Amino acid sequence: MSKKVDRLDRIKHLPFSSAVAVGDFIYTSGHAGTRDNEGNELTTIEEQTKQVMENLKTTLAAAGAEMKDVVKASVPDGCQQLR
Repeated sequence: MSKKVDRLDRIKHLPFSSAVAVGDFIYTSGHAGTRDNEGNELTTIEEQTKQVMENLKTTLAAAGAEMKDVVKASVPDGCQQLR
């Protein structure tokens, strides 16, 4: 089974891959929303959540997928507003 690792330019400095494609599945990780696409700090949970979804869309697109292809999403217990 083939495996492809995607590392987006905006997170190449981080020690993980934003997406790993194995067969027909794409596994994503490490999506946060502390800053918008212009680098402005996001301070509310609403802003951060919206940015996480935008970042996830970008990651999926780079791997050839869309949000409609997502079958499971997990948020860690105790996940709090990031600062």
